[in-house]
Amino acid sequence: MENLKPNNSEGLTQSKSELPQEFIKVMEDMGGFDAKFVIQKRLSVADTNLPPCCLSIPLKAVKRDFLTEQEEEFIDEYEIPVLCIDPSLNVREMALSRDFTEEEFSIDNNQKNSQTAYKFTQNWHSVKERNGLKTGDLVKIWTFLIQDDDEDGLKRGFALVKVEDGQPRPPKKKPDRELKLKDDNHQKPKSKKEPKKIRPRKRYDVVERSMVTKTDIDLPPEFVTYYYNQTLDHFNYKYESYLTFQQQYVVNSKYWGGANSSSPIFVYTGDEARLYGDVISTSGFMIDLASRFQALILYIEIEGQNASTLGFFSSSQALADYAQLIIDLKRNLSATNCPVIAVGGSYGGMLASWFRLKYPHIAIGALASSAPILYFDDITPQNGYHVAATRDFRETSENCYNTIRQSWFEIDKVALQQNGLMELSNIFNSCMPLYSSEELKNYLSSVFLFSAQYGNPPYDFVSHICNAIDEAPEGTDILGKVAIGLNASFFGGRVLQNISDSIVAVYTKEASFPIPRTMRYDVVERSQTDIDLPPEFVTYYYEQTLDHFNYKSESYLTFRQKYIVNSKYWGGANSSSPIFVYTGGADELFIDIDVVTSGFMTDLASRFQGLLLYIEHRYYGDSMPFGYKEIEGQNASTLGFLSSSQALADYAQLIIDLKGNLSAKDCPVIAIGGFYGGMLASWFRLKYPHIAIGALA
Repeated sequence: MENLKPNNSEGLTQSKSELPQEFIKVMEDMGGFDAKFVIQKRLSVADTNLPPCCLSIPLKAVKRDFLTEQEEEFIDEYEIPVLCIDPSLNVREMALSRDFTEEEFSIDNNQKNSQTAYKFTQNWHSVKERNGLKTGDLVKIWTFLIQDDDEDGLKRGFALVKVEDGQPRPPKKKPDRELKLKDDNHQKPKSKKEPKKIRPRKRYDVVERSMVTKTDIDLPPEFVTYYYNQTLDHFNYKYESYLTFQQQYVVNSKYWGGANSSSPIFVYTGDEARLYGDVISTSGFMIDLASRFQALILYIEIEGQNASTLGFFSSSQALADYAQLIIDLKRNLSATNCPVIAVGGSYGGMLASWFRLKYPHIAIGALASSAPILYFDDITPQNGYHVAATRDFRETSENCYNTIRQSWFEIDKVALQQNGLMELSNIFNSCMPLYSSEELKNYLSSVFLFSAQYGNPPYDFVSHICNAIDEAPEGTDILGKVAIGLNASFFGGRVLQNISDSIVAVYTKEASFPIPRTMRYDVVERSQTDIDLPPEFVTYYYEQTLDHFNYKSESYLTFRQKYIVNSKYWGGANSSSPIFVYTGGADELFIDIDVVTSGFMTDLASRFQGLLLYIEHRYYGDSMPFGYKEIEGQNASTLGFLSSSQALADYAQLIIDLKGNLSAKDCPVIAIGGFYGGMLASWFRLKYPHIAIGALA
């Protein structure tokens, strides 16, 4: 950009000399000059936790603007691309904008205060997370210019310097067995602040909730998360080779025999995904190995990169990351004689294999699953994947294999006939008319390939498809058999007869039309929304957690969730009578007058002396986290808390708490729901089998 003389440069009184020397070194290596102080501020909740994720600079806090005349004209309509040196001395691409309607959220009075502010967007979340920035931290921001011959001559740069930490947070409860590390290169994540609520209010429910300290709900305490000060660039001697970033890793020492026993270390070589609950599994192959061989389990995450540092994102750098971290960790644990086995799947499996080849002095072996390392340099035929999938079908059923093989010719044959594509669309019930036979063949091929690839026991998808093809009614032609097999891959063929007088099997002859989950109310408006319930139906409100899956301030905010209890038929806690839980779906909790004295759930409660519990889904009816439905559904920053995962966690927390208060911990739970609520009931049984012993959907 030209004409980059600041409008009011005399207002920027602090000079480059006040910028720390290590930042000046990075700035000068970038071609930067003329550093000017912009602001000193403490990070607010809006900066660190509330969406949209951005760093705000209130205009009133900057005595003199630092933008040039050309930038002033540009920023009114567009974002300005900038480079920012973060507290770890990494250079990040960001964007600067000016918002005249910026609203800063205040936890104290639940209000939003209008003000004008600059905003740093694009990669701010990454900068915040990787530098451990949190609410209350004191930071200083400098701006400078960068000589750039590739573009218009000059670019805008910033430096973000962390001055001090915010208010200390209470320490996280430690597991019974904790690894002792000798140096500061390995750090545990910082603990969380005390809970805050959206709006403090008097409790209205009779069932009192005990005080709970928020802990790691995703992983048991033996899985401990650390951060390692990892080298950014292992392969040169420029300043980048001395820069570091925070690399996350997780350790489970529950089964470890200790350093003196020379027990092994199983290292999960992280792939292109984040470390999360399904990867760091509490059961499965690695846990079985660790239990059997008294091993330490180590999960290492690959550092994600942005465009400005993409050159450091390579498998060679990742392997060097693993090597440096493992050597340092073994030294800290005095476990230099403990053998290392690398384990990974897919790209992580390729890394595990390459790690064994490149660093044989560190890893004595590697186990790679679904890792196509032999595809390079034509070592393996390029059709090997398809050959393996074909072999799965042929070994399962020769007839199934031959039927699928002949279907490719039959599809092309029918497609060449008049109205042939329409006939194929009807045979396979395609959602849209087919435009070519290749379109159908590619789709069927992907279904068969994925069935072979993801057929993990006990889900044998190949057998499921082949059984349907082999058992097709006599006289069914080849395409009809394949269509039956395709249908079997999506439909299990269950519930084809009436279960009871109130639950009947309904057949859809043509197509069914699901109402979108975003449609929040019925097409036909109810004539009555409020009814007088008999006294045995008692309404309560539970102080529910807003966000169950993070450790930011939202995870301590609460809202009032409505639920209704009918204990008329309950045999009591000592009788171990069941609890039937109605999992509310995409609507307000509404109990028809017809089901008060009759209906399936009432019949069940009467027959089995059950307790009836109806829970309203968050964001519907009276269970509004932010107070009004107009705010809930239209504001993107609040709609992010509306998900089936959050709803299931709501049900889990409420049920556990209610059972504890009723001394009914031994009472079995059955989840019941219909439509979307039925999906939730099924998912609840799958995701929380320790809470619900069954589900009816």
